[in-house]
Amino acid sequence: GPDGSVREASPDAGIPFAAVAALEGRRRFSLEAISDIASLKEELNRRIEEDFGLNSVHIVRIDGRFEKVWARSESPFHAQHVTLKTMLAQTQRDFTFEKIDGMLVCVYFPDYMDGINAPGWHLHFLSADHARGGHVFELSMLRGEARLDKLNRIEIQLPREPAFDTYALREASEDEIRQVEQGKG
Repeated sequence: GPDGSVREASPDAGIPFAAVAALEGRRRFSLEAISDIASLKEELNRRIEEDFGLNSVHIVRIDGRFEKVWARSESPFHAQHVTLKTMLAQTQRDFTFEKIDGMLVCVYFPDYMDGINAPGWHLHFLSADHARGGHVFELSMLRGEARLDKLNRIEIQLPREPAFDTYALREASEDEIRQVEQGKG
């Protein structure tokens, strides 16, 4: 919701994009206080470099205690041939969670997969009570327990609607994608 509340989607709700993976947590590690999202991404990069994994897709779940989480959510938007930046300008709401327990779900796509997903780390937060959450663009974490998997197979399901084949998919600039990822869309 626009206030960061979490609601179950109806079965007939459309899903414009989703990245889904089963998490086994083959690698586990503890994290101490991390002051910002850039530092967390650096630490996660270090962990995947240890496994020679910069060209692979990774998923990490971090259960922890957070001083602050700055996040955003979007309201439903029913339209075709609308850019992500335009849609977010109308539907995006920002909010802050403070002194909260919850989980981060972090997904990493390598640079060469740009176009399939935004390259680098993409983070979402869900509170421990599953009541609040959103796309994370900044955070301050007190501590966390991480589970990480390297994925060696991806399956892409493309839309079946005719509109998909008539839309210019490379219109978003790198700057626009960066603005969307950092919550400044």
